[in-house]
Amino acid sequence: MVYDLGLHEGHDARFYLDKGFRVVALEANPLLCRQARSDFAADIAAGRLHLVEKALWTGADASVPFHIRDESTLWSSIFIEMAERDGSPSRRVEVQTTTLGNLFNEYGVPYYAKCDLEGADRIFAEQLIGAERRPEFVSVEFDSLEVPRLLQQAGYDRFQIVNQGHLRLWRPPRPPREGDFANVVFHGKMSGLFGLELRPDFWTDFDGFARRMEIWNKLPHMNAMARYLLRRWGKATNRGWLIGRGWLDLHATTQRALRDNQAR
Repeated sequence: MVYDLGLHEGHDARFYLDKGFRVVALEANPLLCRQARSDFAADIAAGRLHLVEKALWTGADASVPFHIRDESTLWSSIFIEMAERDGSPSRRVEVQTTTLGNLFNEYGVPYYAKCDLEGADRIFAEQLIGAERRPEFVSVEFDSLEVPRLLQQAGYDRFQIVNQGHLRLWRPPRPPREGDFANVVFHGKMSGLFGLELRPDFWTDFDGFARRMEIWNKLPHMNAMARYLLRRWGKATNRGWLIGRGWLDLHATTQRALRDNQAR
């Protein structure tokens, strides 16, 4: 089972379903939920996908403001500053809330949880701390060390950076290392590969991850030739933190999970 927290247009969910996983999809945007009920009608009816039309929040069963951008982008967030981050206005609706613990209790703990909740990734990471059981693999969108440090506190000790702006550099492995083979070309509205299908040699401890982030943050201040050479090397080797363009996801797991799953 996979959690798709931040279903949006459903590209990731379709990839997980094509790989043979059951999916629990969380989405609070009513427009996207309506579209998902149509696009995934057969999967919902068959019990392959559970659509949870709520927002992840600090408490469950509350009604909170949710901010939606214009229908051409459908960016949305529980935080108005995220929905309007490029200066465009949003409109406000009221949505119901849930927590990670409530989802675990109702649907079970997933093998992998993808979190892309436009500012609520911190809530996801905080709710993993102290959980009796956690997903073996998780991914979050991030732009600082705050959320990665929370994942470390939750018990994750192996990390890998994936540049979401350059997912076209990745291809699903064949034979697959997770579920079934799904022939897909990744794009910027997807999170891409996960778990054992990521590069085995790119997993690192927190200090190694922090060093990679230090390089990423220094790239804008390097001279043009250094940036060019690092970008070429980064694209050639899938080292997304060397490219200097795009946006980043962090995948996290544990040394034990890698060892145990590789031995399957």
